[in-house]
Amino acid sequence: YQQISLYPNPSKDEILIASLEFSDRPVQLKIYSTDGKLVLFNQQKPIGNQLQLNICGLQNGMYFITIQQEDQFTTLRFLKN
Repeated sequence: YQQISLYPNPSKDEILIASLEFSDRPVQLKIYSTDGKLVLFNQQKPIGNQLQLNICGLQNGMYFITIQQEDQFTTLRFLKN
């Protein structure tokens, strides 16, 4: 993805991911802890150009999220507080 944003960052309860490049196909979201452990997996279809993900169950700290739709993917970093 060339243009993708994740906000708010840092976040407490949920993150929003927006990209004009999203199609109407499902997007896989994988959240990893800093030690590489998969801690959350979610798959959803974008609503408009946006995804919403509840992160209440995660402990406070730094995470990496991999966003994949078909052959496009990117990894972003965010802070849960």
